[in-house]
Amino acid sequence: MLRKQQSPPQNITIRLRSRVLAAAKRLAHRRGKSMSQMLTELVEQAVNAEDGHQRKLQRALDRLEQGYSLKTGGKIGWTRDQVHDRG
Repeated sequence: MLRKQQSPPQNITIRLRSRVLAAAKRLAHRRGKSMSQMLTELVEQAVNAEDGHQRKLQRALDRLEQGYSLKTGGKIGWTRDQVHDRG
């Protein structure tokens, strides 16, 4: 998630093919937004989605690092062959 503290917006320059630019302008108009507003929202959504993915990945890795209890008290009471029904 983006930080809650707002910093002043900064301008950027992008280059688009003319047909893509025209389509984007029509899309922004249909959405009742300026190109700047629409592109800002799209970039923020992409950043937030990536941040969310990274947080989920880190939680999963933390759980793996912590491990899970098999409730065996640390003792294995079976053999590999028993587990794989080889014997």
